[in-house]
Amino acid sequence: MKTTIRLTLILIMIVLLVGCSSSQMTQTSQPTPTELPQPEAGKASLVGQITKDGKPYSNTTVRLAEVFRNTDNEAAFALNEATSPSTISDSQGYYLFANVNAGEYVIVVGSLNTNYQIDSDSNSVAVVRKLEPDKILQVETINVDLP
Repeated sequence: MKTTIRLTLILIMIVLLVGCSSSQMTQTSQPTPTELPQPEAGKASLVGQITKDGKPYSNTTVRLAEVFRNTDNEAAFALNEATSPSTISDSQGYYLFANVNAGEYVIVVGSLNTNYQIDSDSNSVAVVRKLEPDKILQVETINVDLP
């Protein structure tokens, strides 16, 4: 009798744990910076927020364009829709790239086929972000001017 009660209690606990795990996996919002998991060994992560007119810019594509340098250290970036890291901003405009290859990237926001914006400084020069192995880079808020 005691064994049956124990097994029933264990089964109920397992069902509750599985239910909690699956409901957490279906949430669409990104973790807050204090909740970010460490990247896998040798990988990097990047987190930030996108706004438009000071309000969260949600449900938009965010991509990382890889930066390449020549022997004179001049930089160019390339984006491949099929292989470049990409994600979607959540309801608060937050985005997360977890476990990407370390290296230099430029952030591109929006649809490459219609409207997009390259993260750039006040002189319209693309901002290069260096992702270091085993680290999380927190990017300041990017304000976009997209339709």
